[in-house]
Amino acid sequence: MERPRRLVEFEQLNALGKTVFVAGMAAHAGKGLLKKLVRHVARIAVESKRAFQEGMDPNLEEARVIEETPRPPNEPPRKSNTDAAAWSSFSDPA
Repeated sequence: MERPRRLVEFEQLNALGKTVFVAGMAAHAGKGLLKKLVRHVARIAVESKRAFQEGMDPNLEEARVIEETPRPPNEPPRKSNTDAAAWSSFSDPA
């Protein structure tokens, strides 16, 4: 025997009913977000594995450091390549 669904307005609920309603909505929304997150992570894992396997070429040797030179103590650390200053050399001088 299936119970018929009742539509109850939020304003008519008491404090416990409102708490249960809000918790249920949060759980429902969280389930959807979690499902999307799992799919996104799985897709990234599959793409990463495929890219790794395609990049394995037996004719290429491993990268190695040819020479390391220490930085002078007064030289500031270098900025990353994503900084705007690193891209200034590519700007149009005119």
